[in-house]
Amino acid sequence: MVCAQRARAPQLARSPGERLSRTLVALGGIYALGACGRLDFDAVSDRSFPNCPADHDEDGDGLGDPCDPCPHIAGDDSDRDHDGVGDACDPAPDTPGNAIVSFLAFDAPPAWNETTSAPWTYANDVAHVALVGDQVAALTIASFGDVVVQTRVVVSAVSGDMPPQNPARNFAVIDNYDVVTDSGLFAGMVQQWGTPLAQPSILRITDGVGTSVLDIADADPTIALDVPYELTYRRMGAHISETLDGPDTGAPFALATDQSDTGGQLGIRARGVTIDFAYVIVIR
Repeated sequence: MVCAQRARAPQLARSPGERLSRTLVALGGIYALGACGRLDFDAVSDRSFPNCPADHDEDGDGLGDPCDPCPHIAGDDSDRDHDGVGDACDPAPDTPGNAIVSFLAFDAPPAWNETTSAPWTYANDVAHVALVGDQVAALTIASFGDVVVQTRVVVSAVSGDMPPQNPARNFAVIDNYDVVTDSGLFAGMVQQWGTPLAQPSILRITDGVGTSVLDIADADPTIALDVPYELTYRRMGAHISETLDGPDTGAPFALATDQSDTGGQLGIRARGVTIDFAYVIVIR
């Protein structure tokens, strides 16, 4: 079952600044969609909804974010296991039980924790932060086990300011994260200061420094500026993986390793870059 669908608007090319957005309702520190029956983490038995609002429509497909089974992916709204997560973004499309527990499209400050040495701003439907040198910024919520996190990022500058204490310039999804010590699991892209080369990487960071390389791509692309990257992080038990797709990567990079879940925080993080996050979706 799906929400009552409106006639679809023509799909246009969109920049991150043109994306419509919706910040979701906080429910005891975990975030859930508040329409179409998606009020908690349970499988949804009936998602029919007579007035599916399109005032926030991230993917521009004519189906409003609260009722869109994949609010960041236009097109196919099929949901063959009827759990409220569309086949296009469901990590197990034939097995019910998944749920979209958070979707942030940054039309307003999200109810996530901000950790930053430079201010986050929320305008033009993106989360923006400009970081120089060793400055770090993160947005996090409590980690909760098996999860898929997807985000779209656009980097507009890589800081060349000052020989840094930590030479890494990067963006990532983070898990098992300690906001006080800037430590945890890192899945994203790392570029070393003073060089144009970057590597998709899964790392363990301690006190802001990569202390263990858990998996790393063989190729050395550059961080392309002003173009989108799609980053996906998955945890299933002790198995974690990263997929990174961008204009300079050819086929998406796919990395994987095994690391026990130690709790902490889950979220997005950047260091030494000027970056826009267009959305973050968390699927459990």
